[in-house]
Amino acid sequence: MTLVILTLFVLTAFAEEKKEEVEIEFHKADVVNDGKIDRGEFDIYHHDVFKELDSNHDQVITPEECVSNCFTDKSKVQKMDNVKYEFNNIDIDGSGVIQIYEFILHGREKFRVHDVNGDNLIDKNEFCSFYQATMPCAFIVAEEGNLK
Repeated sequence: MTLVILTLFVLTAFAEEKKEEVEIEFHKADVVNDGKIDRGEFDIYHHDVFKELDSNHDQVITPEECVSNCFTDKSKVQKMDNVKYEFNNIDIDGSGVIQIYEFILHGREKFRVHDVNGDNLIDKNEFCSFYQATMPCAFIVAEEGNLK
């Protein structure tokens, strides 16, 4: 019983932390502060996220930069060998790095997917769905020794 209560407490705390994180990111993206994100604001948001991920400021995001900047839990960084980033959907030219235009184009595609009601705006619920599905990096944790 104690384990169940502790688990529920931890899950609730985690959910609250994620909710706060999404709320902060939504407000970053909602430039005009009207409670909705239009395509222009979404582009600006992706430009800003790109700059955050590009830690060495060389105008590209490498898989290594994504690993170091996506995980706040450093124990996950140690599992880097078991993580393969899904760059192929973003890395249009296949160069092995993500350039700003590729990141913005990917964001635009995600805008269409997550604008569920088709009003050309993303509200908080749609943003939450987007954020949980795609930000800041998508990854697959492979079984031991088998990179996917």
